[in-house]
Amino acid sequence: MPSSCCSICYEEEEVIFKCSNYSCDYQLCALCVREAFKDSSGSNSSYCQFCQTPSAMDMISAVCGPHAIKTIEQKMRSSIEFELRIEISKKERAKEDLLGINETARKVFNEITDSINLKCPRCQMAFHDYDGCNALVCGNPSCKAGFCAVCLKDCGKDAHEHVRTSHGDFFDRKAFEESKVRRTKQIVADTMLRIEEEPFELKQLVKNHIDKAGLVHETCNTISSWGSDQFIHEAKETLLMTTKMDRLSILNDTAMYRQQWNRNLTLEDISPRCAIPEDFRVVMKQSIGSHVMFEISIEHRDILSGEWISAKSLSKEDLRDADILLNLTQSIKCAVIAFENDSSLYQSKPGRIPKGKRKEDEQICMSLVKVDRNGSPIDSGHEDIGNIFGRRKCIIGYNPNMRYLMLEQHINQEKSQLMFPSLRNLLGEGKASPILTEILRPVPASHATLNEQQKRIAHPLCVKTANEVAGPPGTGKTKTIVELVRSLLECSDHEIIVLSERNGAIDAIAEKFKEASIKGISKGKVEIKDPLVWLSLLTYGASNAMGACTKMFTLEEKLRYHPDLVELKEKIEVMESISRKLAASMRDMLADEIETFAEKYGVDRAWGRSRTIRKMKTFRHLLS
Repeated sequence: MPSSCCSICYEEEEVIFKCSNYSCDYQLCALCVREAFKDSSGSNSSYCQFCQTPSAMDMISAVCGPHAIKTIEQKMRSSIEFELRIEISKKERAKEDLLGINETARKVFNEITDSINLKCPRCQMAFHDYDGCNALVCGNPSCKAGFCAVCLKDCGKDAHEHVRTSHGDFFDRKAFEESKVRRTKQIVADTMLRIEEEPFELKQLVKNHIDKAGLVHETCNTISSWGSDQFIHEAKETLLMTTKMDRLSILNDTAMYRQQWNRNLTLEDISPRCAIPEDFRVVMKQSIGSHVMFEISIEHRDILSGEWISAKSLSKEDLRDADILLNLTQSIKCAVIAFENDSSLYQSKPGRIPKGKRKEDEQICMSLVKVDRNGSPIDSGHEDIGNIFGRRKCIIGYNPNMRYLMLEQHINQEKSQLMFPSLRNLLGEGKASPILTEILRPVPASHATLNEQQKRIAHPLCVKTANEVAGPPGTGKTKTIVELVRSLLECSDHEIIVLSERNGAIDAIAEKFKEASIKGISKGKVEIKDPLVWLSLLTYGASNAMGACTKMFTLEEKLRYHPDLVELKEKIEVMESISRKLAASMRDMLADEIETFAEKYGVDRAWGRSRTIRKMKTFRHLLS
């Protein structure tokens, strides 16, 4: 085919497009380039038909001129930038409006607190010297008005007669407090009526300020304290039983151990996940002169002699079937331990190195206490344990339980340290208070898809320290939770943790977030619909127990599907492909020159060299 011949029509027309791949002969005339773009699928214009090199941009430049692509890009960029500026200006205006609403709400709240303050009815000067007597005298030297602390009546120069005849006792503190509560409620009611026509955000912010400050006190439930006490008692009993049963889970037959046990423990009594493998032995010896210093050594049975020898020379690969021995010296410092020729279990806890003592590499510092038949530690001091460890003891099994020990220490605290405000409110003790007293950004547009009841629950300004939402299946609880989380992410700087006792519930929520934030996954790349939601969400937990949607928001999956990382990977693959094609083209050119040389000068061995070069994948051995 002549060099000026079109690869499609084979006419010797002027060629206006050539494939960018140097080794490819694909070329088109002007008519065939135009025909290629008539294919709606784009298969004829997107890639070279011979070598599949991307070629659409080159075709457009060939037909419309070299500046056509740049002109289109500039027009598209101008249009996108214009739309982006409009969108940014809308968000800035909405943010400024919210800042104004926040400021107005604080101003209204300050007016309420100022009106509630005890003031002289004549000169309006605040009165700060209330000592319990309801007959007051203004502290303003130019006023000196006598007025009643209960009804705030101006009584001339002396209010004692009015207080005595109208309210009885001069020092009736209850009457003063009741009048203050009535006055506060009236002022709050009048203020809320005055702003009735204002935006919802302003009214709710004022309410939140009032509730947060506790200006209007509601009557508390007298039995709520009993309810929280009962909850704490039952929770402690359940959690303590859990820690006890975890200690006994080192055994195969926990029930038998708890009921009747009158013999020493053996390897057969230990649960397989906690047992030391038969080919290994863990020896523990108490150091001389200290009841908290122990020497730990791992031994294994020699295959040939059958004797026990040190396992120091073994690698992690050699211990692949004995995972329980990995990190032994760290794990055993907080674990339930079973010893050979001993009928009891022992609980270990990290200890302090005694003064004047030095810890060697083979030593660990810990304390040991016996565990009774119910799984509770018996704090009998260290003397008995010291006598037991006067000789070497072999560990036949151990069960690390650091988390359960921490849980046990936590639940043994006072109620005041266990009951945080939100939990108190959820159990009905005290009144739940609002979380937010200002809103930073507008609620997301998806908030409009909720019904009125759902909006009241999902609006960030309506969230309190404890909220309970209940309803039968299909009433939109999951959707409401999703919108609540989105609203808090959008409108505040709070971090949110969503917890559930069931993986299915979390996966149902994750599925809604996936629909809200992801369009789909194509060619291993995520098409993001809502970047804020996708970037803000992160799921934790065991990946093998997660649902498919929950797993999409783990860190590993985000790194795998992140658009920027996928795009970078694609660019690397394109560069590697171009590099391979360029290398192949250079090898072919070099082989052609060698063959020309061989033919011209009759060098026969050059033909073999040419064939070798064409078969090469790299230039590594080209000069050898």
